[in-house]
Amino acid sequence: MSRSTFVVLALALSSAPAVPSLAVADDLPPATAPAFSAVYHLTSRAREKAQDDWAYNTEDMVTISVGTTKESRWDYKSDGRTILNDEVSRFATTFGGKNQPPNVAQRNQAPFVPIGWEFGYETVTKVSESKPEVLGKTTIAGKECTRLRLVSDQYGEPEYCVTSTGIVLRFANKSSTVETVYEAQSLNETTPDAKIFSVPAGMTVEERGGPKRPKIF
Repeated sequence: MSRSTFVVLALALSSAPAVPSLAVADDLPPATAPAFSAVYHLTSRAREKAQDDWAYNTEDMVTISVGTTKESRWDYKSDGRTILNDEVSRFATTFGGKNQPPNVAQRNQAPFVPIGWEFGYETVTKVSESKPEVLGKTTIAGKECTRLRLVSDQYGEPEYCVTSTGIVLRFANKSSTVETVYEAQSLNETTPDAKIFSVPAGMTVEERGGPKRPKIF
């Protein structure tokens, strides 16, 4: 290539319009989940102080159902209890299981906005100054999902794995004293019956103070 030809090509390239690069947001899955139900494997460990050894370990299977109006139902296999969550009002209602009084549902309102990860990662994005970091893709419960890390003062640094429709197949979060992971084992993308998000007939609802669910999990 002659020097004159090289100069012409260089000038042409420098004057060509720049091709805009895709923003991170263009690659993100939806921030809110549709209605679905899934079975999750729960693992958690905790300790009294950050310098202590891990003293408490939990493993369970939890069936989580999400409705069409920001409500969810958590059914725990280990002790049979159920928790109904209303994301809008921040009320959680617990009934059934080995440690709950018979025919009584205990209802309380969280004084803060719960992370509500089963509804998607939108809660954290609202209080985060940075965009979610994309960590890649993987397959969980037979579905491909995008791995995201978010950072916020209120909820820590949770990680999500979210399908192309917004369903969270894996959620992990930790603090200096608690580490928790939920990972889907199976997924049903049909809309759950609205009746399952109500307290069963014949139960007395008691109002209780204080949050039932940990602040960042």
